[in-house]
Amino acid sequence: MFLRASKTIVATPHKRNIICHDYMTKVSIECEAETLYWLSCFNKWSKPEDVAKKHGDYDSIGLIKQFSDLAQVGLLQKKGSEAARRQEQHFKEWKFGLPAAMLHLSCSNSEFMSVEQATAEQIQRLANSPSPPLFTKDCPIEGSIGFQKKSPISDLLRLMATRRTNRSSAPKEICRHDLLDCLFAGVGITAFTSTVAGELPLKMTPSGGARNPFEAYVLVKNIAGMHPGFYHFSASECRLTPITSSLQGLSSSRLLAGQEWAEDMPAIVFLVAMFERTMWKYRDDNAYRVILIEAGHIAQNIILAATAHGLTGCPTAALAHHEIAQRLGLTSEMHNPLYAITLSYCRPSNDPYYPNEHLPKLLRESLVIHPTTNLH
Repeated sequence: MFLRASKTIVATPHKRNIICHDYMTKVSIECEAETLYWLSCFNKWSKPEDVAKKHGDYDSIGLIKQFSDLAQVGLLQKKGSEAARRQEQHFKEWKFGLPAAMLHLSCSNSEFMSVEQATAEQIQRLANSPSPPLFTKDCPIEGSIGFQKKSPISDLLRLMATRRTNRSSAPKEICRHDLLDCLFAGVGITAFTSTVAGELPLKMTPSGGARNPFEAYVLVKNIAGMHPGFYHFSASECRLTPITSSLQGLSSSRLLAGQEWAEDMPAIVFLVAMFERTMWKYRDDNAYRVILIEAGHIAQNIILAATAHGLTGCPTAALAHHEIAQRLGLTSEMHNPLYAITLSYCRPSNDPYYPNEHLPKLLRESLVIHPTTNLH
């Protein structure tokens, strides 16, 4: 049997010991500082017996048992194991640096609290410390500029102001053309430009280096004229193509990390990052951050298009990454779902609603028409 130390371990001092955390598997182990030395002995594939033989001052049987224990908790990996295969594939494909890899893998397939748990924790937290201010209010001074009460408000601004996230879906199917409008607004390619790097796609949202790293996939459950199933949206052809019609055993809420409100949503858009597109040009860690920011640009466009059609778009980053990838047929960890937007008609919310008195009257009247956010 050959063993090798996991390549995704970070260590930090803890009292007189250390904590080894594997950011790929999310396993944390408290152990003696000496453990780091033994892990360094397995920098490459080695037999436990050979490593023990090189340390004749130690009890070889005890050492081999210790190595077995380290393999049991994942700090040492067995050659040919799934964990080793996954790690080798990651380092072969990943071109950003170690900090970006740690952030990406640490955030993938995370566990999330239920609504009840999150509510209880907030109540307990309020008992110990108040919430920090959620906006900064300036005192009026000379030179301050505010809204002109009689200035016209553009249609676009009114549309943006009426956007609300409402997680209560009304039992009404969505028009497929409205769905296509939302997808086109987010990832549709409007033109191409020729550069030294070849033909680059241009969209309605900015993209770092025009590398266009996102593909949109849709879970269709209640769209007029469409069979339920998963679809891929072709950004260049502005067309939805079915990739699977099997929804057997599917739970929408499970795909969105147990968020029960998602179960009745007629459509869910998944934004999947194709990291190699951006990595081809940019190799620095900041490029990973740019990809995350771009997901926000795309989602906002999708949500505004939904608002124009009388729909509500609810974005969420709480995803069951591995299960979504399986459903979409994504076999490479370089193709990763990062964001999702549910689309639906919404039921009015009973949450308290307080318009901002400093907004012009025309804009305030636009806001009153729409229900506020359901943020339970």
